[in-house]
This record gives sequence, structure tokens and C-alpha cells, in this order.
Amino acid sequence: GSGHGRGRSGCRYRTLQRGQPGRPSAGERQMPMGAGRRACSAFFGQTDLKGKKNKRACISPSGENHEKWRIHRWTLYLPCIFVYNYAYLINELSGTVIAFKYKDGDLKEIQTIVADTVCAKGSGDIHISPDGKFLYASNRLKADGIAIFSIQPDNGILTKVGYQLTGIHPRNFIITPNGKYMLVACRDSNVIQIYERDADTGLLTDIHGDIKVDKPVCVKFIPNPKQS
Repeated sequence: GSGHGRGRSGCRYRTLQRGQPGRPSAGERQMPMGAGRRACSAFFGQTDLKGKKNKRACISPSGENHEKWRIHRWTLYLPCIFVYNYAYLINELSGTVIAFKYKDGDLKEIQTIVADTVCAKGSGDIHISPDGKFLYASNRLKADGIAIFSIQPDNGILTKVGYQLTGIHPRNFIITPNGKYMLVACRDSNVIQIYERDADTGLLTDIHGDIKVDKPVCVKFIPNPKQS
């Protein structure tokens, strides 16, 4: 059924199961939005329509698919990849990032930390730097920007180290493969902003090299076939 609640950041939210009268739009549901990085395996999940169980599919390096059901409190999982045997998930409405420890095909919650400190209910994208040292999470609707966290490699715990204000509605962003720059798609500013990334601190500096484009919502790198 439907319900009301308060996220760990103190933000109030309301959730409705799919198929109910008055079902809210995607932007109004309590929605985990993304994840971290790991090269050797992948973890996927989805809920049944009653919203009571998540079906997990762990793809091992050999390609085997191991599935089981698990009781969980979130209403939706998106694809989840890892770093240091830890996974990270951002929740759109509560504005929190949840850290999990991954072991033997199972995820154990170890931390919840606030990314959206103004209760804007608009957290969006989440990425980890190529060196695995920093996690970035975008927030929209108020104080639009990127929350910056360091990652402890021995236990996966996040520590907030900064916040970079951006253009309006940073729906998506990406870090260059060499880790030197971040490109932020600011939908309502009609630009893709370019930030230089400090590899030691994780902090971002706007280089004022904006790419003007109408309503950008996704940035991806395409391999150059001439270099493959």
C-alpha cells in the first residue's frame, strides 16, 4: 500500500505502489537512482509489483546467473556495480547515499549518508572516480550541484569532503576515463559544464568551457574505433 515517511536526511516523502489510483510520477516516488563500480561482476535487482521483495541476479565472472528473492525496503533497484567489494546507491527523494558491503552474492547495508542537505528531493546521478577514491552525487531542484565524498578503501565508508555548485538541474554527469575532468549535463541551463578534478582532494574547479546544447540529460563517451 501507500505510505508516508521521513528519510534519514530528515526530508519527508510519500511512496505509492505501482498500479494504485493516484500513482505519482517517477519524480515523485522514493527512488534509488544509481550505483558504484566493480570490474569482475555485476549485481542487478528489481521488485515485484507488491513492492515487498527484490529479485537479485548476480552475474559472476564466469557468466553464471544466480537468482534469489530478498525482502527489502526500497521500491526500486537500478543496475548496481561495485568498487572495493562495496556498492553505493542514491535515493532520489530522501537525498541519501546508501553504502553496502558485498560478500558471497549478498549486500549488507553499512552506512547511510546525506547528499542533499536542503531536502530538495531531487538527487539524480552517482559515479565513482576511476581510481576508486571518490564518489560524486548530483542534486537538483534546490542548491543544484555535486556532493563529493571520499571512500575509505579498507571499509567502504564515505566521508563528505565538499560540494560543487553547478548549473540548473544536473541530471547526469560523467568523469573522463583518465579521471582529470567531469562533464555535467545541466538540463535547465542548456549547457554541459566541464570541471577539472583534483585527484588528491576530489574537489572540482569550473574551467568555464561550457558546451551549449538544448536540454542535455545524458553524457556518454563513445570509443574511437581508430584507437581500438
